[in-house]
Amino acid sequence: MSLELHVLLPADKVPETHRWQDLINQAALQLVIDTTPDLRNHSGFWPCELKGQQSGFETYLDDSAELVENYPSLKKEAAGRDKAVSFRWGSDMSECACLMVAAAALVKGCGGVAYYPDDDLLYDAEGLLRDARGAMEAMK
Repeated sequence: MSLELHVLLPADKVPETHRWQDLINQAALQLVIDTTPDLRNHSGFWPCELKGQQSGFETYLDDSAELVENYPSLKKEAAGRDKAVSFRWGSDMSECACLMVAAAALVKGCGGVAYYPDDDLLYDAEGLLRDARGAMEAMK
């Protein structure tokens, strides 16, 4: 089963990959993303390394209008945020931790808001990082 998390962002705030890594580094949780892909045109698996272990997640960038169409409760949060970065992962806690840290960087550094549709839950950066730490604990 796949799980999803979405981050709504203003189009002009979608970062270049090196900038995204800089934002991730601010969380100090030892996540290194592959800097070869470009978030603005990448679709599919994104390799990364968490605490020295290989991992990754799937990511896609779309217009936020499609997401709002599927989740009308996001209409208010989508105002001024015309792009949606969608993250997907399986039951692997390493993948979950990776994408939570990566998403937190987008929320905190790019004016984003995160949405977890399975629980109809909006996340701020601190909530994402808290859950990332929990996933990292479950990895042990």
